[in-house]
Amino acid sequence: MPKLSELSLTNMLKEYSNNKGIINAYLSRKQGKVVEGYGENTTDAAVVMGMSVGIFFILLLAVLALYVWLFVAFFKNYKTMPMWAIIAFWAILLFIPGGGPVFGLVLIYSTKDLGRDGGKLGIY
Repeated sequence: MPKLSELSLTNMLKEYSNNKGIINAYLSRKQGKVVEGYGENTTDAAVVMGMSVGIFFILLLAVLALYVWLFVAFFKNYKTMPMWAIIAFWAILLFIPGGGPVFGLVLIYSTKDLGRDGGKLGIY
């Protein structure tokens, strides 16, 4: 199993493009089609990033879904987040490659109601 830092979106998309033939053959075989050059045994034993092709594809879709959720949540809630949380959000995305979406979602949902004043109590 790969490390968390190897599960970044850019790394997974790079691995997808490097192994596109094997992945497409695997998906075509699941639909009942045969791809020339890839038999049943080669797609079953195919490994991408140290895991089977099916697991890799499910993980890739999960990472894509997390990033979509992350950006939808951010653009929905950025107006009610304090400025330090917005800066921390972009820093998390840039400097924590594999865990960025999870930490970013935690940051968004924990600070979305603090407001631009940083959560200070008082009259607005």
